[in-house]
Amino acid sequence: MIPVSKIGEAYKKDYETFLRLLILETDQAIKLNTPVDTGRMRQSWQVGQDGPKSGVSPKIPKGEKDASVKKAKFIGFTHPTIGHDYSIHNNLPYAEANAGYVTGFPPSWGGQFRSKKNQVKFGWLEQIKKDLQTEAPKLWDAVQKRSK
Repeated sequence: MIPVSKIGEAYKKDYETFLRLLILETDQAIKLNTPVDTGRMRQSWQVGQDGPKSGVSPKIPKGEKDASVKKAKFIGFTHPTIGHDYSIHNNLPYAEANAGYVTGFPPSWGGQFRSKKNQVKFGWLEQIKKDLQTEAPKLWDAVQKRSK
């Protein structure tokens, strides 16, 4: 049993364990489901801490670089802590198209989604997101059981 005075500390430890496991689970799911030709895209996924925010298009003057990218602390992945934003990203030029997040596919794709030998279907990354939304509560429960 946890003394009342230690509840905050215990919760923080459990949450950080959960966060680490969720990030690792997400990273693994994305990498294992990334379609492979040469393997470059699969190897290019990175976990970032406090990098550019998802869904935010920064206004960058022409010819300049996004300063938020320089501020990001890319980690080989060690230990996440509360109070930071984490992202899994890929900077290859064809990663967004392959993940199904753009409507204008490269001309060489004939204007439609392609995956070599149909390894994955359009929307594969969204399916991982849905799967993880189901798995995250189970992961939290497992962390809670372990800490008792």
